[in-house]
Amino acid sequence: MTTYALDRLPNGAVPHGVTPEPAVHDGRACLRVELTDAITYDGKPGVDYIDQPTFLAVPADFEVGSISVGIAGGLNHKGPSDARAFARHRC
Repeated sequence: MTTYALDRLPNGAVPHGVTPEPAVHDGRACLRVELTDAITYDGKPGVDYIDQPTFLAVPADFEVGSISVGIAGGLNHKGPSDARAFARHRC
């Protein structure tokens, strides 16, 4: 069994359109994953934010078992005043 402590970037992890960095959320160590500044500041709403490869690939061989993660979302105050935060988990 492989366990990843996601309070730091795992070796071999590959970011796609995101910037991962260690952080603290609600008093707990975690890994903050945000859109890159290029996408945040230069992206076109309705075009660049839809179905883009924005994820962090963690190298793991997975066959049978379970994955357990905690996901939280919040505004990072980098976008326009009417921007809303979301966190999404997709398998």
